[in-house]
Amino acid sequence: MVDENEITRRAQAYAMETRERAEKDADSIYNQACVHADKMLSGAAAALSRSANDLAALRDNLLGQHNNA
Repeated sequence: MVDENEITRRAQAYAMETRERAEKDADSIYNQACVHADKMLSGAAAALSRSANDLAALRDNLLGQHNNA
């Protein structure tokens, strides 16, 4: 028969292992989320840059047409 001290020790060890595993999983999920967010933000920044360039070209074109008129 297992005494109460042994049961308590095993329960505490299991709780510590569970917590460590949960912390590792949380770190992994956080890191994956950061990578995903970085990719999304990089894509958005590139799209905004292209849009800004397109708008500048349109503006230049309109101003060029106005000056030639």
